[in-house]
Amino acid sequence: MKRAVLLMFLLLLFSCSEEKGGLTPQGDTESPTVEITSPPDSSSFTSTFEVSCEAEDNEAVFYVEFYLDSHLELADSASPYDATLPVLEPLDSLELGAHIVKVCAHDFDGNSACDSITVFKSDVSSATLSTAGVGSHSVSLVWTRNNDAGFVSYNLYYSSEPGVDTTSTLACSVTSREDTLYTVSSLSSGTTYYFRLATFGVSGGIAYSNEVQVETDTSTGGDGAEMVYIPGGEFEMGDDSGLGTNDEAPLHIVHLDPYYIDKYEVTNALFEQFINDGGYTTREYWSDDGWEWKQDEEVSFPEYWESGEYNSGPSYTDYPVVGVSWYEAEAYCVWAGKRLPTEAEWELAAKGTEGNIWPWGNEFFQEIEGETVHCNFNGSDGGRSDPYEQSSPVGSFPTGDSPYGVSDMAGNVEEWCYDWYSNTYYQGSPMDNPQGPVGNPTTDSKVERGGSWIKYSYPDLSGFYFRTSKRYYKDPDRRKHYIGFRCVRSAD
Repeated sequence: MKRAVLLMFLLLLFSCSEEKGGLTPQGDTESPTVEITSPPDSSSFTSTFEVSCEAEDNEAVFYVEFYLDSHLELADSASPYDATLPVLEPLDSLELGAHIVKVCAHDFDGNSACDSITVFKSDVSSATLSTAGVGSHSVSLVWTRNNDAGFVSYNLYYSSEPGVDTTSTLACSVTSREDTLYTVSSLSSGTTYYFRLATFGVSGGIAYSNEVQVETDTSTGGDGAEMVYIPGGEFEMGDDSGLGTNDEAPLHIVHLDPYYIDKYEVTNALFEQFINDGGYTTREYWSDDGWEWKQDEEVSFPEYWESGEYNSGPSYTDYPVVGVSWYEAEAYCVWAGKRLPTEAEWELAAKGTEGNIWPWGNEFFQEIEGETVHCNFNGSDGGRSDPYEQSSPVGSFPTGDSPYGVSDMAGNVEEWCYDWYSNTYYQGSPMDNPQGPVGNPTTDSKVERGGSWIKYSYPDLSGFYFRTSKRYYKDPDRRKHYIGFRCVRSAD
């Protein structure tokens, strides 16, 4: 009775085919073949699932057996084998956890072959996992939201080998059903990884997602800096949250081609390579205006480089370079085989396609992994502050990474962008790959983004200066102690 009842929880659909042959023994010694074609191995279910198989033999498949957890549930015979089992009612009495499904095919001469998979009974449904972005040392993954009442957490696991499960490396454990994107960092470049999401239920059930295979990128550019792949596509640029200023309106759709962006702001160590490689003496790195400015100002290194002020110079290797004009930033990017990001490219890399107000989400002091301060800002806000008096080493606030895993897109130093600035540009900017005003900009300033360590966060205006849509601007010859940059390159 018990086995008959357990069988009823399944919706079983066998669709099997084979070469036709006679029913008389022929002295055949070759075994038939059988393969379970669905569901995939390690699939999860809550009440029902379908099982399909393919079985064939050089003569005839005589009968097929179905086993659940080593117990024979059904045997069906025909020659040729072509049968569909009836639809059976679901039953919730099967225990949560792993169960073995096995199908065996037998021919008339006594030869047999079997195939088996593991399925998981769970009290929550499984998610669909997909890739959101790939860098040389990071992978961003996104999954479908779970709406089941019994939801407890998402656990993301990964391995360098297929067959990821709960014994693999744990990347994160997320208890909010709203959080459906995570970036796995500190991976090796040019390496294949496998990822799977396990959704845990209140009764102890586990629902596994599909397994995603990803190869990390080898792209670094000429300076060796780690870069993150941004897949492009459409997103909403600007602000309609009520926090924005006039130059952030209107909110509008922008489409970008895929590109790579530096994971971190350009550091003093990287900029020193540019200096030592003739960066200030090689004409082809510089635009006409930039070279003329450099010659007139007799510039041969960044402001504060020799004095060491504001964490500048070769002694502060991991700090962002500051005191560089837009012209110097542009020359560095050309030397590295890259370019400055457009304002649109910068904003997408910061906010993602979900339109985060801040790179990490929509609350400035959102609690993430026990942390509530996610960027370098000035002063104290509600008793909260960061531990740095000025700039900080790049990547010091990993909980503040953007949805793609790009660091320091809020605070630390403001960052030069490619575009000329216009406070009315959004009112008529092109949808595809906008690059700022051309021909006759309304100002002589270039765009900056991200806010910096000199900007305050006030209790009545928390995080205003660090929003992903906030626009800044300076003349391209300005060299400030709070302005740096990062580079991008097109993906094609």
